[in-house]
Amino acid sequence: MAPKNKKKNSFYFFMKEIQDREAAKGTKIPMNNMATYAHPLWVKLSPAEKEHYEELARQHKNDPSSRSGKMAGDGTRVEDNLREMEEVERRINRMKQEIKRYVNSDCISKEEFKEFASRKMFYFVSFNILCQTETYYVPIEVGVVEYSISYGIHREMQMLIHPGSIPTGYTAQAKRFSEEIHNIDIFRSEEGSERDMRKVYHAIKTFVNPSSDEYPPPLFCIEDDLEKNKGCLEWLAERTRDFETFEVWNAKYLLLELRAGVEAALPSDIIANDLITKTSFNYYSCARCEFHEEKDCHNCALSYCKRLCYLLSDALCPVFDVPLTERHMPTRAVEDKAYVVIEEDDVLKKNAPGLRHLDRRQNYYQNTEKEDDQFSDAVQEPTRVPNRQPTGPRQPGSICLAEEMNRMKLNMTSATVPGQGIGRGRRWN
Repeated sequence: MAPKNKKKNSFYFFMKEIQDREAAKGTKIPMNNMATYAHPLWVKLSPAEKEHYEELARQHKNDPSSRSGKMAGDGTRVEDNLREMEEVERRINRMKQEIKRYVNSDCISKEEFKEFASRKMFYFVSFNILCQTETYYVPIEVGVVEYSISYGIHREMQMLIHPGSIPTGYTAQAKRFSEEIHNIDIFRSEEGSERDMRKVYHAIKTFVNPSSDEYPPPLFCIEDDLEKNKGCLEWLAERTRDFETFEVWNAKYLLLELRAGVEAALPSDIIANDLITKTSFNYYSCARCEFHEEKDCHNCALSYCKRLCYLLSDALCPVFDVPLTERHMPTRAVEDKAYVVIEEDDVLKKNAPGLRHLDRRQNYYQNTEKEDDQFSDAVQEPTRVPNRQPTGPRQPGSICLAEEMNRMKLNMTSATVPGQGIGRGRRWN
């Protein structure tokens, strides 16, 4: 039989407040150890100061919802968790329906959808934050990109933000974000940082909705950044007293709807999420803003947006029959670097014992090489590698694993004996 819920007295609420305060500073104290930690502070409080916590205890005692119900392992009520999960599910379904209407995937044929959706503008947003408090996110940098499948990246904007002083109790968190993530100085205003939040919010609105339509287009980002980006936009709207907020949607569902519209649906949400969260383009300098390029830091708000566009191009352009260009993804990194081709004659001059001809290396590993005729006067012409650098945009390493495997007519079967299977060469006896 499950133990009954313990009553929460005034000291419990005092401990909970101290625990939350220390957690905001980066120190996590288990509730089992809070009594020892908080009791010396509790005895120093005056009766007037304790009255606040006693009032919280009385409100909890008189709350009908706290008198019964099963409790989860984290101390929350199971019924509350179920209601929260149902609400999250409703929000996700509503977002899916809104994205479906936005891309208009149900009303037109496949070819019409391909023509329409490839030219439609999509906007991607990302924020770096100064800190995260219990009630809001404080932005320190914003990046927004305008993108279409047919053209690639049309426009981009990036702004460093000086939001003011660090909220009390969050200096350690802000310093950690600065050192480990965005490298923006939190103790002084970086050159070019904007102090007027009205200008920041107006710049975002003008970029996304230049014609001042009644319903501005939504902004997209990856699932892990939804809460942060929404919080930063709400913080800016509150500071500017502009309640015309933006919708922020999950880019994973955008990818699913766009591919479904051309009958190239992905098998699961997990694969869609993997396709837009890969790290393939994380260290391309062309995605960064000038500030982070100088700092040699890839955690740039603008680069988050541009890398998401690169990954979407990787997953969408082939099924939309759109050729990849430099606006869809960066060119090869080796184009800017010189390299040396080792000629075969230079190797043969070493006269190393047992040295085998490089152009016959494949025959050697297959154990089918013919013996050299030591009495032959025929001169073997070595195969030379042309000394030229690659040109053209970078081609994707893997457009989609399922499509690539089908194209190559390969089956994902596991190896039945050692030395055989995908990724292994055949072992010869």
